[in-house]
Amino acid sequence: MKAKSVFIKTTLISAFILLLLFIIYSILSFWPTGGEGVRFFGYDNSKLDTELRLIILVSLSGVLGSFVHTATSIVDYIGNNRFKMSWVAWYIMRPFIGMALALIFYFVIRGGFFPSSGSTSGETQEIPVNIFGLLALGCLAGMFSKQAADKLREVFDNLFRTQDPTERMESLKAANPSISSISKTGGDDTDQTFELKGNNLASDLILIINGKPSEFEFVDKETLNFEYSLTDDDKSKGAIDIVLSDDTSNFHTDPYTFNLE
Repeated sequence: MKAKSVFIKTTLISAFILLLLFIIYSILSFWPTGGEGVRFFGYDNSKLDTELRLIILVSLSGVLGSFVHTATSIVDYIGNNRFKMSWVAWYIMRPFIGMALALIFYFVIRGGFFPSSGSTSGETQEIPVNIFGLLALGCLAGMFSKQAADKLREVFDNLFRTQDPTERMESLKAANPSISSISKTGGDDTDQTFELKGNNLASDLILIINGKPSEFEFVDKETLNFEYSLTDDDKSKGAIDIVLSDDTSNFHTDPYTFNLE
């Protein structure tokens, strides 16, 4: 099992290194160079449209931004021995999410702030575009996808505001875990066992006792069992603080204080 985990981690890191090299090569290949054509893995096109180049470059910038966020996250979790297999799908899809957000922001910016190219006396007028600014926007959209998506939602909510939004069943907000009660089930004065009761519990949560992660046994969505060795500080304080958090640390329950008897 450990060998399989090491193989998956090594494969992910190697894939991200190859992805970075591919992004750099692709950006250099499609970058406008004063009339020269595009040479991309044997593909040669000297008449590629400028707008199409911009779309491809913005897409690549979104992947580059998401690469920075994803690579930092996976190295951090592997280094702290908190890597979870359940998050592999997130790491794989993250670059595609960054690409899509970069394109959406590009379309919004080009459509809202740049007029369309027009013609005078039969001659097409090219609209000057700051390619560095557009790619920087794409990188930021990919790197901070949550903030980018929240900003798009804010804009959309302001444009298409509804009076009474419909509450939908199976909302993700209702899936947040919570702690209802904690009871001692055994042990001695130092090494003790506990039963945690709550709602929407899961096996991939992180149990934090007095600020430190602790192992637990997942029973069902309403029950967790765990062991804890009391320190002298715990005994003098007469209580321990318990929190449940997710893998990304974007959510955690309110601290539950268990009073020692």
